[in-house]
Amino acid sequence: RKTAASKRASNPDLKELTVSNISHNTDRSKATKKYRKARCGEIIKSYDVDTFFTNFDIDELNSLLGTQFKSAMRRVNSTYPSDPAHLWVLYDVGDWMPVSWNNLISPKSDRQKRHKAMRFSIADDIDELRSTMGAECENCGASENLQVDHLSPPFMQIADEFIGDNGMFEIINNDDGAGWVFLDQETEALWIAFHASRATYQVLCGSCNASKGAK
Repeated sequence: RKTAASKRASNPDLKELTVSNISHNTDRSKATKKYRKARCGEIIKSYDVDTFFTNFDIDELNSLLGTQFKSAMRRVNSTYPSDPAHLWVLYDVGDWMPVSWNNLISPKSDRQKRHKAMRFSIADDIDELRSTMGAECENCGASENLQVDHLSPPFMQIADEFIGDNGMFEIINNDDGAGWVFLDQETEALWIAFHASRATYQVLCGSCNASKGAK
């Protein structure tokens, strides 16, 4: 089983420009985070996958995000393929790279970044567990959009216990779209074993899971 720290992806080949999208005029006076996120998502999702953005839309993204991208396109996120607004960009130097535009607008704390890495490292185990659990939500009985939820203790409590015992371990921002991951595979393996020893689960539908709040 590969750990997150060992997962890396090469850049896919670029396709030729197939559409020309002209974005709506942006009201620059609307500077709230909510507006900026909504507008960025609107621009990115208006493009077909692997299609170069127009200079007009790149300028608007740079204005919304406070960045200096020279080129941009929407791509499939190999880690989260259901992500409809996965953004890849090119600066003056370097290769095409994925960016978390949401995090550019609302930067995560060090704790949140480590929780992200910790969730990613157990994602394969959770997926395997899902195939062995029930076929309906344990709260409302729904049979669609089922998810594995931490029952007790909640995920964040387990994660914070591990950080309390092991300190603020090093993480890196992975280059395949996964985001923050463990830098050290041994530390990641310790976390996976610790989580397995503490976690209990239940099956909930997406709606019931979301209504629980932090978990």
